[in-house]
Amino acid sequence: ASGAGLGGNPMAATAHKGKADRVCQLVIKPGNAVDGWEDLSRLLGDCVKISFECRLGAYLSEVRNLALLRRTPGWSFDHFFLVKGSLAHMFEQAHVYEEAVREYYELEVIYTDTLEAGAGDGGAETSGNFGDQDPADEEAFILHPSRKNLRSLCKRNEAGNSGSLKEFDVRQYLFAKRALLMLKEVWAAEEDGAGEQAIRQKRHELARLGQQFISSFTRKLQRHSFRAEFVDKWVFSACLQLASVLTMNGEGEEADDAV
Repeated sequence: ASGAGLGGNPMAATAHKGKADRVCQLVIKPGNAVDGWEDLSRLLGDCVKISFECRLGAYLSEVRNLALLRRTPGWSFDHFFLVKGSLAHMFEQAHVYEEAVREYYELEVIYTDTLEAGAGDGGAETSGNFGDQDPADEEAFILHPSRKNLRSLCKRNEAGNSGSLKEFDVRQYLFAKRALLMLKEVWAAEEDGAGEQAIRQKRHELARLGQQFISSFTRKLQRHSFRAEFVDKWVFSACLQLASVLTMNGEGEEADDAV
């Protein structure tokens, strides 16, 4: 029984506020049978929903304010990156993958805008902040966002430690997050028994976006005078990773970054 069925129980009188049920009763019967699981499940579900909506509202409000203030002195993309990424992670945990993809797309738009604004002031893009030609970076990570823990770097920067995000890493990270979310959409469609044609179209859409990303990123590497050998190795590894999306299933899913 839920709160309404607890009669004059003092716990119910203390815990109930307004019309919301906050107390339920589990009755253990002989043979370990239990009555009341349905009410408990319902109340827990309601609490989770309320908590999610409150948290979501707070993140949406903060993201909106930060986006509007990005032209003001002292604005930090690192902080915006953390908040926007946390919002996307919430959508992902709720299996609202399309919204999570949109958040990462908007994050990249703001990132590009920030770079262009900095370049106009003689900063960002003209300061050699694109990235280094480290041999370890010759292998692309367009499906492996956790290979570069950018969230940890942003948190260290927030704490006042030195360091900066490299465009070489950020672009790949953001595409990788979107790509894995799109793959999760594919796997969810497979589990739901969606038609083969619809699933194939989703995979091909991801492959098409991947081809566009590889082409545009290759041009960036060339514009920043990366060695031809470095570029060739990066492109080759990126193409191999992209080809895998046509056969990858849920067993190949990579663990997410902690939020």
